[in-house]
Amino acid sequence: ADAIVVPSHAVAERLADIVDLGDRVRVIGGAASDDLIVPADADERAERLDLPAEYLLTIGTLDPRRGLTDLITGLGLPGSPDIPLLVLGPDTWGELTVASVADEAGLPEGRVRALGVVDDADLAVILDRATLFVHPGRHEGFGLPIIEAFRFGTPVVHSDDPALVEVAGGAGVAVELDGKGYPQRLAAAIGSTLADTSRLDRLAVLAQDRERAFSWRDSAERVWQLHADL
Repeated sequence: ADAIVVPSHAVAERLADIVDLGDRVRVIGGAASDDLIVPADADERAERLDLPAEYLLTIGTLDPRRGLTDLITGLGLPGSPDIPLLVLGPDTWGELTVASVADEAGLPEGRVRALGVVDDADLAVILDRATLFVHPGRHEGFGLPIIEAFRFGTPVVHSDDPALVEVAGGAGVAVELDGKGYPQRLAAAIGSTLADTSRLDRLAVLAQDRERAFSWRDSAERVWQLHADL
């Protein structure tokens, strides 16, 4: 190949550990869709989706790399914030289901709700009304859900996976992955962030500022420039 495009510097570094491709590797990330906007019928959609007044939101699967089990486990620990968690994405992974993981964590029925896959209009409403977005991923390549949450000024707590730290750019709350106790640290970060309204307000401002750094037009122009360079 004359060039290899990867979505983040974190992936470029991981790739370099495997094979030396020199300056053929180019980093060109993505962005939130321009179609991701709050629709005129947002209230009706929120009612149909039965959105709580306050809730945590995450997007992902039960694949261990996504950290969803860590998040649910953390919310079941003593002293964790008592707030519903909504999960977007497939609710099964092998024999596991979101409901079974929540039950194993000791959470009451309905505390964790799997909404499955939704269209862009519903996604915009859910992201816009979330109290806090959580991205607990253990091994990520980019972190598009963070940018999507940022688009609506939704505060974000995320793991310190290198790709997520790179994408968040300091606009979210990073939680250390390494070592034991990740679910505990995740729950503690969520609790302390929810309890600090001034911090939530500050994160909302930082989120929207950071989201403007990502543009599909910019990404497309960089791909065209790559072709021109070749």
